[in-house]
Parts: sequence; structure tokens; C-alpha cells
Amino acid sequence: MSARKTIHARDAFILLIAILGLIALGLLTVPPPVTWAQSSATPTPWRYFFPAVSKTQSFPPPATASRYISTLDPATLTSQGCRAATGPSGVVVLDFGSPRIISGTYGTRIFGTGNFISMTQIADAAKFFVQGYWNCSQTGAQLIVALGTNNCGYIPGQSGCNLNSTNITREHGQAWEQMIKSVNDWVIASGYAGRVSIAGANDIELSWSGPVETRAWVDGYFANAPGELFALYNYGACDGCSYLASQNWILPNGWSHNDVWYVSWGAWTTYTLPEIYLTNGWNASQWYLMSVWAYTNHGNAIRFNGSFTQWQACQDVGGCTSTDNTPSAGWTQLFNALNADPRTAQTLPNATDITWQK
Repeated sequence: MSARKTIHARDAFILLIAILGLIALGLLTVPPPVTWAQSSATPTPWRYFFPAVSKTQSFPPPATASRYISTLDPATLTSQGCRAATGPSGVVVLDFGSPRIISGTYGTRIFGTGNFISMTQIADAAKFFVQGYWNCSQTGAQLIVALGTNNCGYIPGQSGCNLNSTNITREHGQAWEQMIKSVNDWVIASGYAGRVSIAGANDIELSWSGPVETRAWVDGYFANAPGELFALYNYGACDGCSYLASQNWILPNGWSHNDVWYVSWGAWTTYTLPEIYLTNGWNASQWYLMSVWAYTNHGNAIRFNGSFTQWQACQDVGGCTSTDNTPSAGWTQLFNALNADPRTAQTLPNATDITWQK
């Protein structure tokens, strides 16, 4: 689903022989075909990696344009999808804002107006975006459209994220997964599945809410697994995490390393598309050390799906100070940090940069 480097026929033949040899020796198993609504007999998702291949990847892939969604206008959303078709294949996050529950109806606070929008409205917005992408995309184009919210607790009349909010719940996470399923079903029924996949996403920030409610939301998202199992991308920050190996980690709001691991990689098909905003490289170092912690404590490093930057969003608002990594800079910082250590060496297939533009 991501942009891929061209592999020469000879190299492809050598790689094929190597893989067949590993299978014959029992060192590599081949899973059955995976769909976005995959079933599994165990709570361990099928994730196979070839770390040695990372040595052949030394430059960033073209970045997709993720978006803060501030309108439900069909024409605008269709146009946004069409513009995505002029970009590379990969992952696009559509961020619909923070969770909100009103009188038992689940939804979010949309950006811009701050108005409540329901799950049905979010699903409809996603469909307009996908329709625009399908209308303008060419054969061979592939896009993962990840519909995103966050873990910022909102209380009416109060600004910022509130730790006492009751909007981040298991039930909201479960409703989000059901909304993802409804859009995925529509994509399949419309014949668009060859070019578009639908996933969930959450901008998880340790400073926005505590681990109990955030983990509950993630558990709700996977409540119907393994019968229904849709990917969930954490496109958040490891705020409060150490950026130097010698530092003591003091995470905010009661978070532990294990909590961060769980919502980023440990729970079913969670994947990490981390924010790499800081130009000084600290964000990349934080996620690298989190991956080392996972290797040390769980036997496997966190494998990242790509990098997430906000360069265009910064330009949209007149600039940022020290948090405006370009997509290539953010990707390079994370790739270099991970591949300097054999424990965490890996490919980094995607890069995406978010914008406020309509």
C-alpha cells in the first residue's frame, strides 16, 4: 500500500530464493491472505518484517497529504480526495477532532467550528473523499484512508484537554470501529477495494489524557476482534519520553512504558505512524528509545509504518517554531535513529504531512 522502490529482476530472483530457503528451513512462515477485516485465532496480528531490507532504503518516500477536517461539504471533500490521487500511494489520515458523546450519540468536535458531528456524518465525509480519490486515481494507485480522532478529553465551556472528561470511553472506541466497518463495507460494495483501504487512527498524546481511558478506547476499538479486525494507527507523540538513553523516564498523567507500547503496537493490529515534528530530532529519539524498550521488555522492537509531520500545517498558520520538520527531514530523522541500532533496524515505508487546507 506504500510507494515502493523498483527491484531489478536479478535482485528479485535472489530475494525469492532467499525467502524460499527460509521457508524450507522453517525460519519463516507465510500467513494466509490478510484483509482489513481479518480473522485470527490468536490476539497476535500477522506482522512479518525483513530488517535486512532496510539497508537498501536510504531516502524518504514521497509524502502523502493528511488533513485536519473542518468541513462536511461534499464538494470540498470530493475535491480533497481527487487531489490525493495526484500524490503518491501510502497512508492518508483524515483527522476529525476530539471524541464527543452527546445524549448517547457518538462523534467528535470538528475542527474550525468546534461543532459536534456524529459517526454517520464522519462516515459520509469519508465516502465523499474516497469517491473523489477513485474518480481521479489511476490504475495501480493505492491509498490507506485512516479516519482519525484523538485522546483529548473535552468538557464544554473549558479550553484545552481535560483529564476529567467522560468522552474517551470504551464505547466510543467501539463505535469508531463500527463506523470504520461501515465505510469499509461501502468501499467493497462500490468496487473500490482495489485502490482504497479504510483504517482507524488516533492521535494519542500522553499529556492529553491518562492511560486508563485511552487504553479503554483502544480496547473498545478491538472489542469485536478477531471476527472484525481493522488496523488502528497511532499518529501521536511520545511526549514526556526520554530522548537520551541516560535520562530517567518520567511520563505524564500516570502513563507507563507498557501503556505506550500497548496503544502503539501491543494491542491487536495497532501500528505506529509517529509525530516527528521537532527539528532538533528529539521526537525521533523518543520513539527510537521506545522501540528499544519494546525490544528489551517484549522481545520485539516496535515496527513503524512511517513518519508523520506538520510542515504544511505550519505554513498554513504562518509558521511554527522548531516543530516544522519537512516530511523528508522527519522521515530521515526517524529512519536514521532506528537503523543505527540492529535491534530496531527496519524499513520505513510511508511519510505523510498534515495540512489545514481545504
